[in-house]
Amino acid sequence: MPQANGKITAPVSVNDVRLCLGEISLDVKTLCMSKDKIKKWSKYKPVIIDSPMHVHPGNNDNWYKGDDGKCGLILPVGTPGANGTAIANLYKSNAWDYNPPGASDWGRLEDFVGYDHNAKPFIYTGIVKGEDKNINLQIQNSLTLVVHHQNIPGSLSISDFDDLGMDLNCKLVATLFRVDPLTTTNPQIVRSYTSEHTVGTAPSGAPYVTVSFDKTDLQAGDNYWILLYLIGTSAGSAVFPIPYDDENHFLVKVRLTDTNALSGTIININGGQGSSTNPIDSDEGEADIQIALRFVNNYGSAVTIGPGGRFNLRAELGSGFGNVELTGGIVTVPANTTQYQGTFTAPKLFRKAIEMLKSDITQIDTTIRITAKDTTGATQSWQALTPVQTIYFKR
Repeated sequence: MPQANGKITAPVSVNDVRLCLGEISLDVKTLCMSKDKIKKWSKYKPVIIDSPMHVHPGNNDNWYKGDDGKCGLILPVGTPGANGTAIANLYKSNAWDYNPPGASDWGRLEDFVGYDHNAKPFIYTGIVKGEDKNINLQIQNSLTLVVHHQNIPGSLSISDFDDLGMDLNCKLVATLFRVDPLTTTNPQIVRSYTSEHTVGTAPSGAPYVTVSFDKTDLQAGDNYWILLYLIGTSAGSAVFPIPYDDENHFLVKVRLTDTNALSGTIININGGQGSSTNPIDSDEGEADIQIALRFVNNYGSAVTIGPGGRFNLRAELGSGFGNVELTGGIVTVPANTTQYQGTFTAPKLFRKAIEMLKSDITQIDTTIRITAKDTTGATQSWQALTPVQTIYFKR
């Protein structure tokens, strides 16, 4: 059967092509120019050849490469040592668009022999166009990006472009930008990473790069963009955009944060005081207040909490009544723990509040929350550990 399941075999007819593409016309030239219907990743499809027969200089079996050797696609090639702007411009130059025969070119029905409407890109990233990656420097400091290479019958392969220098000896490169390189003129590179393996030597045909981030990056800004491309490994090798579609894109946005993966709740204050019927006695603001906490540690390793540990704690009162860092011994909370408890002291927690109150006020309510600061964090800011809750205290 010449046309079945999206594949066309010889002998091919105009109607076979029309049905496979979902076109209306029965005109050969119109079908050959059907850019939006032809699957560009198919190895065999209409290409520009200056001949009524599909022949290729030196090797007629390679006719599918067309006269320019680009297999009917637009493939801009970057010069060796291309900078950030030039790399981004490869993609801005309609990279990997289908370039079918035009009105003044030959249209050959035989170009559809072997056409596969189910063809797929020979390299895929799994990155969805417009997708953001969130990296919390509290938990991870790197992002690994992989390109998977495969030879799919009926689809183009990387070896089909070896005349241009894009072949199995290419390596994957990831370049980091502080701005979107596709929408910014002359985007400056932060740094670049090159895969250890070539496409051909990588395990399972999947070279990868690991892009690392640190405190300095977050201090410079929280948004970054990573652009993927290929580079040859021989001397003076050119740079190539990777084949892509909306489900396997070449650009990913990274949002950096520095958010504690530690949370908690207040179990009790001073053994259970703090309600309207049992307010905390502040001793005119001089009392040291005991606060019992339950911790949730979402880190993959144990963390230390308390003065001198990884996390310092602070009690924050509402109404401008002040903040007090908690004292006490260090507690070590195991990895991935949800029920670990510890008790700390808030020295003279209500001193500022008492100083601010009118002398005739003997009891009042306010809010309290506990915040934590990761002394190893990128920003080392105080972040909420517990939810805000209401407490009552008296003079």
